[in-house]
Amino acid sequence: RVNLARTLANKPHVLLLDEPTANLDIVSEEIIENTLHTLQKEGLKIIIVTHSIEQSERLTDQLLFLKGGRFIEQTSTREFFKKYTHKEIRSFFKTKEEP
Repeated sequence: RVNLARTLANKPHVLLLDEPTANLDIVSEEIIENTLHTLQKEGLKIIIVTHSIEQSERLTDQLLFLKGGRFIEQTSTREFFKKYTHKEIRSFFKTKEEP
């Protein structure tokens, strides 16, 4: 949170975040995500690199999907989640399915 505050003090036009909530507890993660939502509403452009499909669903309007450093797809987040089932997405990321 301190790094985010320090960065925002410089009044950036675009904020690039790499795994912004990695290794945070659930309360801190929620604080960061709420802060990012507020900043987006205020007009700040935010680019987030994440491996968390759930976080991308919560935080983004647009997705640029990469695999192995190659461009796969660009779409609105809403359309992406309409197009693919969560099972297909988990399969793509090779993660375990929920029991």
